[in-house]
Amino acid sequence: MKKLQFIRYALLAIILSIFLTINANAQLAGNKAVMVIATEPGDDSENAVKQRLIDMELEVEMVAENNVGDHSVTGANLLLISCAVVSSTVASNMPGLAGYEIPIISWEPALYDELGFSSAGGAGYEESYGEIEITDADHPLAAGLSGIVAIAKGTWRLGGVNPGGDVNIIAKGFTDPDQVVLFGYEAGANMVSGSAPARRVGIFLLNEFADTLTNEGWKLFDASVLWAMNVDMTSIGDEENAVPSEFLVFNNYPNPFNPKTVIRYDLPSQTNINISIYDNIGHKVETLVSTVQSAGTHKVEWDASEFSSGVYYYNLKTEYTSRTGKMLLIK
Repeated sequence: MKKLQFIRYALLAIILSIFLTINANAQLAGNKAVMVIATEPGDDSENAVKQRLIDMELEVEMVAENNVGDHSVTGANLLLISCAVVSSTVASNMPGLAGYEIPIISWEPALYDELGFSSAGGAGYEESYGEIEITDADHPLAAGLSGIVAIAKGTWRLGGVNPGGDVNIIAKGFTDPDQVVLFGYEAGANMVSGSAPARRVGIFLLNEFADTLTNEGWKLFDASVLWAMNVDMTSIGDEENAVPSEFLVFNNYPNPFNPKTVIRYDLPSQTNINISIYDNIGHKVETLVSTVQSAGTHKVEWDASEFSSGVYYYNLKTEYTSRTGKMLLIK
């Protein structure tokens, strides 16, 4: 009976997610997005973004940097700028860029000063393990996520900046707390240079990055599009509180670590869960969780201050399944 209830909750979550996505996408249908790329037909990452936009019911036109101009945004409802472009070429060919009265989503940090987000040379890069930290979980750009979020598979360099003005800072990297990797400006908000003519978003994507995004990474991208285009977020607000559709365990972060690390996991329904730590020869050294937990996203911290350096394993076990991950403690 419990297994049937588990499956029922998971199916309901999937159905709810599909319904809400269709509802949001219906508000985008008929709108045109222009994406500035380096060369046509675009790289794998740019084409992954293009397909995502098409899936959201947007009409998408990709324009190479050498062919783009202020005329390219005529009739467009959204402008996106890939980091594969040469920033000086785009700035030269689009002299009116900062004043466009349509939403802009950019993942080219070298253009952030042209867009007014930062002073010249203020943008940079954040070395990451494919994870970021949400610092403002209440903002729509956070897509209902909080804490440490795995946005991509593998280790990637993220685009970042220390934005100024009346900015909404949503997420940061870890190695440099000044590098903001997801942020937005409301229309009319003060920026470093002038005010935003329409909503502006800076997001973490970099070259060959989008085609490795996790579901959470795409969820943040989707939220950027919806927020930038001022889609009625109340129509998808319940999705943020919807239970996860499957049991997922994310890589602990940081890893390697000293002496603390965090393990995050999704439960699609209420269940008994046990989380234990094992050493390299299979001996259980600590139990972190042994209780009944509700459906949702959870996290637990392991403090290994009393343990020696080495390889350890965490095992998460529910009534129906089990997952194991590898950790490296370095002191």
